[in-house]
Amino acid sequence: MAKAKRDHSAIALQYAHDVIAGTIPACRFVKLACQRHLDDLANDSVLWPYKFDPAKANRFCTFAELFKHVKGPLARQFFVLEPWQCFIFCNLFGWVLKTTGKRRFRKAHVEVPRGSGKSFAVSVITLYMLSADGEAGAELFSAANTREQARIVLDVAREMAKNCPKYLEKYGAVVAAND
Repeated sequence: MAKAKRDHSAIALQYAHDVIAGTIPACRFVKLACQRHLDDLANDSVLWPYKFDPAKANRFCTFAELFKHVKGPLARQFFVLEPWQCFIFCNLFGWVLKTTGKRRFRKAHVEVPRGSGKSFAVSVITLYMLSADGEAGAELFSAANTREQARIVLDVAREMAKNCPKYLEKYGAVVAAND
């Protein structure tokens, strides 16, 4: 039985409304991000260079949910994005320039506590941008305080890819080690 598709952009929108309404507690910066998202959605000026493309936002989030957790108590279970993750990913991949369709945001600063899936999030972004983003010869880099920390993202991405036959088949990916 096929998994029902979720409307991730609607989940992200509801998250923004809930943060602004105070239903979901959030720091000042998250509130500002949510308000910016809502304000930008309401901006219908012809001079406004951006638009929100729900299809692009949903495409990335659906891609993310193809993969399984590779460690921890949820290992081997499919990843299901939390509303706050939908909000971040929909903002990063859904906002585009009206003229070119290229992404509005090229950088993001996300702070979450230990155990919140940072490695998964960065790994799925890496896999998407390497294979599904449509850029030939894409290169991605992982930086951290130590080489071992930076290596975690590569190891998680490699394991996620190995455990996802749909990904390997669709993109012709080959998981190899380069130590």
